[in-house]
Amino acid sequence: MQGRIVGASRHFWLAVLLVAGCGGGGSGGDDADGGTDTVTVTPSLGRLENATVNFYRSDGATLITTLETAQLSDGVSLDGYRGPLVVEVLGDGDARYFDESTLTMTPFPEGASLYAVYPRAEGDFAMSILTDLAHRIAMQRNLFPLSVREAEIVNAIVRHSLAPELGSQLTPPTVFDAGTTSGSLDDDGPGRYALKIAALASLAESEPSPSLAILDYMRSDISDGRLDGDGSAPYTDLNLAVEVDGGVRELADDFGTVALQAATTTYRWIDGHINMGFLALGEAANGLTYNIGAGALVHTEDVETTAADAAGFMTFSASLSEAGLYSGTVTLRFPAEVGRYECSEDDSGTYIRTQYDAGLETVTTGEGDCYLEVLKAGDVIEGLVSGRVVSAGDGSVTGEFEDGYFYYDPA
Repeated sequence: MQGRIVGASRHFWLAVLLVAGCGGGGSGGDDADGGTDTVTVTPSLGRLENATVNFYRSDGATLITTLETAQLSDGVSLDGYRGPLVVEVLGDGDARYFDESTLTMTPFPEGASLYAVYPRAEGDFAMSILTDLAHRIAMQRNLFPLSVREAEIVNAIVRHSLAPELGSQLTPPTVFDAGTTSGSLDDDGPGRYALKIAALASLAESEPSPSLAILDYMRSDISDGRLDGDGSAPYTDLNLAVEVDGGVRELADDFGTVALQAATTTYRWIDGHINMGFLALGEAANGLTYNIGAGALVHTEDVETTAADAAGFMTFSASLSEAGLYSGTVTLRFPAEVGRYECSEDDSGTYIRTQYDAGLETVTTGEGDCYLEVLKAGDVIEGLVSGRVVSAGDGSVTGEFEDGYFYYDPA
């Protein structure tokens, strides 16, 4: 068969983008002790007050310390622990938060909670609905104790689904409070982050506590890997992206600078599909996974890479297995640095090239939403690709090349 990889339709793929941090892997977590570094955590639903904050080791159960939210701004000493970190914020009768939808201080009652997982217990971190969903995925997939790599990836897949305009969902946002007014949010990471989580809260604007309500809806809904509504949620798989995009633009008009308002018109739409391809590779496995044909998951471990050429591009070549007619080879070419790259129209730039054993050579060039996302480049190579397989003969779509995840570590 002949074909090429072209852009997917306007259906919104979820991919992964790297959250800056060290690599890792292997079961049992990456608990590490030593050093005196502190961690700063900024919980945000907007501003949160008078809540209890628990810090745990990578297993999510071994308590390191407990504080109140007022104690967070000066940094938290974790007794030399520097491995993956799990943080929990719990409500009580005195806790309150500034709801980004109602713009009022709202109870954060007993039973309310907010979570985050971090690759390393050092640095300045955000806590939000995005980090909470990353924690929920780690729970559902039984990833505890977390490795560094797992903590990076669960944050990355949520970020790329719900906030692709951010470089990281672990960098603290501008915190919404009563002082947030017209022009308060800049076109930078913190401003874009605040805008997105406020837009997510607005999905549940009819609820008494919208930020808490949308958090509860999405926690429940994400169990199958898709944010598609469950009948009671205030969104469906058909309108989620439209509603959030509209909320982002409306809130940018109300609270953003002119630059931020202009930037929102260029945002890539969000997706409710959570990519779990990294789990299919197993612990520290090299290879590539993607869905193709009748939804088959392809897994390969036969991987070759080349260093960057004179133009700054590197290649990743994987032999496909267990793929039926799609058995063969996939070769990816991409710039040797972290970023998101649209497929080029020819072989001079980024491309996805396939050669199938059961057919003739497949010419693959990019159109539309065909892309390759580089998560890591260097000794460790990691990223994501997406597109469709289209027949070179009649142009018909013969299969999805959906959310391919690739990983290579020569060590």
